[in-house]
Amino acid sequence: MKKAIVILAAALLLAACADAPGDVVSRSEGSERSDSAERTESAEVSEPAPGGEQVTERISPSELKAADAAAAERIKGRKYDNLKFADTFSVNAADAPELGVYAAAKRTDLSDNAEAVARAYFGEGLDASKLVRSSQPDDPVKAVCEQDGVKLTVADSSLFIQNLSAENAGRVYSNDDRAEQVYEVTDAFADSPLAFESGEDTVKSLADMNAGFIDGLAALGFEYRPFAAASLSSEARGTKNTVVMTYSSCFKGIPVFNLAYNTKNGEAPDFRYSLVESNAAVFDAPGRLCSLLLTSTYEETEKLSAAESIISPDYAVEAAGRELAEYLDLTARRLDLTYLPVFPEDAPEGDNSRVTMTPCWLLSFDLQPLREHYALIDAQTGRVTYFQP
Repeated sequence: MKKAIVILAAALLLAACADAPGDVVSRSEGSERSDSAERTESAEVSEPAPGGEQVTERISPSELKAADAAAAERIKGRKYDNLKFADTFSVNAADAPELGVYAAAKRTDLSDNAEAVARAYFGEGLDASKLVRSSQPDDPVKAVCEQDGVKLTVADSSLFIQNLSAENAGRVYSNDDRAEQVYEVTDAFADSPLAFESGEDTVKSLADMNAGFIDGLAALGFEYRPFAAASLSSEARGTKNTVVMTYSSCFKGIPVFNLAYNTKNGEAPDFRYSLVESNAAVFDAPGRLCSLLLTSTYEETEKLSAAESIISPDYAVEAAGRELAEYLDLTARRLDLTYLPVFPEDAPEGDNSRVTMTPCWLLSFDLQPLREHYALIDAQTGRVTYFQP
C-alpha cells in the first residue's frame, strides 16, 4: 500500500489517523522468522553482552538522564555481529519519575484554546478580529485565523498552518520519495545543510522557525519535540528537495511513538497498524514554511502501574541485537525512551482516542518519513518488536 500524506488542511484535519504503509510489519511474534529468532527476550534473563562483559539489566527511572553520553559510549564500544552504530549514536532518556503504564485519552480541547494557539503563532501582533469561530456544532473545523499570508485552522484534536502562497499548494510527501538527506534534530546535526531547489538551510535554522510556537503550545500543556528532518525528492510528482521535519508529541515529558497496534490477548500484537499521529512541518524553500500539522497530545485517565525499574539502555540494545540476529548491517542512529500507545481490543477501526501507554526503548535505524525503520524494546519485559520498511 503506497501512502502519500497530502499537506492540505481539508485532507489532514478531518482524518483522526491514517493507515500506515502496508508493508510495515512486526517481527516480534515469529512471522517469517528463523528458528533462532523464535524466542521473546526477557530482561529477567541474564546473558553476557557481545564481547563477554556483563551489562546492568535494570535501572530505576530516577537514574535516567537526558542524552546519556556515557551509555551511548558504552553501547558503541561493544561488538555486535549484526549491529553497527553511527558515530553520532545517542541515548535520549529524560528523568522520568512518573514512568509507568497509563490509560490515556486524546485531548480534544485544542479548539477551546484557539485564541491562545493563534497568539502562540502570530505573537503579540495577532489581530484577534481575524480569528473566526465556526457557528456549526458539527463542523470539525472550530476556528480559522488568516493573517500575514498564513492560515491557521484549529479543530478539537488537531491544528494546521498553511502558507497561502500559490506555489505551495498541493505539496505532498510519500514513502516513494527519494531521501536526499536525513538528519536527526539534535545538536550533533544543528549545522547540517538541507537542500532545496533554490538553495539550502540548516537543521537548526528550520527547527528554530517553529520553536517559539512549539514553546507556546507547551505552555498550554501540548508538548512536542522535533525528531528528524529529511530533504525529499519525487520524480513522479516532479518535486525536488522538499524538506519534512517530523515532530513527536509527548506524554508526561516522554515522546510518544507514532505507530500503535491493537492487542487481541493482552500481549501479542496483531498486524493492523495505524498512524496515531502525523506531526510534521514541510518547508519548500530556505526559511519558508509551507505547512505544519500537529495532532493533539494524550492525557492520563488512569495510572495502571508504576515502572519502579526498567531495563537499562545497554540491555535494550543487547536484547535487540539477539532478537535481530538474522539481520545484517543494521546501523543504529539513536536510542530513545518512548511511550508506545496500544489500542484497546474493542477500539473501532481508525479510533485512536483511547490507548494504553507502555514505556519502551526505541532503537532507530532509518528516519525517513513514512519509511522509518525501528526496533521497539519493551522497557519492562525486554520484548522486541521490529518495524521494517
